[in-house]
Amino acid sequence: MKLCHRLLSLFVIVAFLATVVACKKANRTTDKPVVIKSTWEVDAKSTYTADEKVVIRFKNITEQEVVVFDPLIVVVEQKLKTKTEGKEWKRMRWLYCPCGASCPPPPHQLEITKGDVKTFVWNKEERWCEGAMKTKTLKASKGTYRLQLRYQDPTTKVVETYYQEFNIE
Repeated sequence: MKLCHRLLSLFVIVAFLATVVACKKANRTTDKPVVIKSTWEVDAKSTYTADEKVVIRFKNITEQEVVVFDPLIVVVEQKLKTKTEGKEWKRMRWLYCPCGASCPPPPHQLEITKGDVKTFVWNKEERWCEGAMKTKTLKASKGTYRLQLRYQDPTTKVVETYYQEFNIE
């Protein structure tokens, strides 16, 4: 009988504590739900074939203007099959201006307004200058790559980097 009375008392205590804990209001600074919005809507394929260009579109889905840094410089990196000196990615060589040409410097930043799109196109070729006038070209091999987009978060004003990965078959 004493055992039954103890179990019943224990049950009542547990039920009471469960009710008190469950009814306690959570500590919140506001009653509004926290909504985290992404900055970009990305239109890109996960895999590109040998005969097609890599086209990646970034659409500003914020309510504000987003600043993109180095908008004319296409930064693509290839994932290394084995890490070399602690590096997992290798930056592909790319030319903004033909070898030996006198080109104006590219703009440092570009403002993308709400709903506007920034499109990056890469023909899957590495290009670099050998000597003053000779351009060397090398087709990208099969593998995993990523395109880098540097931008300023419109709410925090912090410069962030977004990577869009894709494969080349």
